[in-house]
Amino acid sequence: METDSLRLRQLLGEARARPAGERGAFVERACGGQPELRQRLLSLLSRGTGGPGDPGAEGAAESRPRELGVTVPGYVLLDRLASGASSVVYRAEQGAPRREVAIKLLRAESLGEQALLRFQREAEILAALQHPGIAQVLASGFTTGGRESLPWIAMELVRGVEIETHVARVHPTPREVVGLMVHVCDAVAHAHARGIVHRDLKSSNIMVDESGRACVLDFGVARLLRGAAETQIERTRTGAMVGSLAAMAPEQARGDNGRVDARSDVYSLGVLLFDLLAGRPPLDLRELDVMAAVRSICEDEPLRLSRLRPDLPRDLDAVLVKCLEKSRSRRYRDAADLAQDLRNFLGGRTVRARPPTLAYRARKFVARHRALSYSMASILLALGAGLALAVRGLRASASSANAPARPSTSSPASS
Repeated sequence: METDSLRLRQLLGEARARPAGERGAFVERACGGQPELRQRLLSLLSRGTGGPGDPGAEGAAESRPRELGVTVPGYVLLDRLASGASSVVYRAEQGAPRREVAIKLLRAESLGEQALLRFQREAEILAALQHPGIAQVLASGFTTGGRESLPWIAMELVRGVEIETHVARVHPTPREVVGLMVHVCDAVAHAHARGIVHRDLKSSNIMVDESGRACVLDFGVARLLRGAAETQIERTRTGAMVGSLAAMAPEQARGDNGRVDARSDVYSLGVLLFDLLAGRPPLDLRELDVMAAVRSICEDEPLRLSRLRPDLPRDLDAVLVKCLEKSRSRRYRDAADLAQDLRNFLGGRTVRARPPTLAYRARKFVARHRALSYSMASILLALGAGLALAVRGLRASASSANAPARPSTSSPASS
């Protein structure tokens, strides 16, 4: 029963994070073969609030903060953009400077020492990250009025859609999808370089704005690795599952949080890239309960991209195989390493995920330098032809020199 509740809470949060017009399709995909789960999820979504004790219950203070006198100093909350298990995100207008921003507000029922520490950690992490591919934090504080003082974070408002929705609408070429993912990897690499692991990289946490820029959101469950700047933050206990199951690396799914590092994010990035290129994830977890899904992530070999998209270059297949290795030591060491190999693919260079055989390197060289290769081939052919003619001439000369002399024939002397 606890497992069902956990699954329902997770799906409800993911559904509410999507635009209203896309929730029905998400529910059908996520609850395929589970009619009871589907019905319960649709019921909660249609009501907008759950009953007492329901895992998806939304407090009135979170859905209608202005009506209950809850205010964010310096901002006017306009409408709700997304909702998760512990927080709500609003579109808001800032007074000075005058602009629209996103306000993330902790739910009243989530108040507690651990939740406050996690919220504080997210604000600290976002403040430390300055990258065009990461939503910038602008300010933070506590609400005034109402029964509870709730923490909030003001962030850059990213106007766009989830990366999966963007790909479905725009229909980019596979190379364009890879190029988009390079920018996502660059943003994640910026966090990795500062000792920060996102731990929840999925389509709903990556937006593509109107200019085509990819932006990574929601560092709410991010982790600071040892060696990073010391902060007073929550240490997630071993055995707790953190993140979204469908995109989790095996060590994450097992709850082995001490082993979660940048390579765990690489696995999640591989799942996302596979999904964008193939139209489905590498492991089908839709009809599995939580325990069976964890077992599948840890034990089952993911599909190879080449089975679903044989038209795509094998280099992409090799990159994804390396991302989705069960053993983290066999994956790319971080998002920067993955981004470099994706750039190698786009540039026609040798992809490090493939065994560097002489024939493979030769093919890559020819593909990158066609004009030079053709010129070299022409020169080699000409040299070969000249050498063949020279050899034939030498052989003819040698044959003439070694041939026995013929006796001279003269007419007999006249008597």
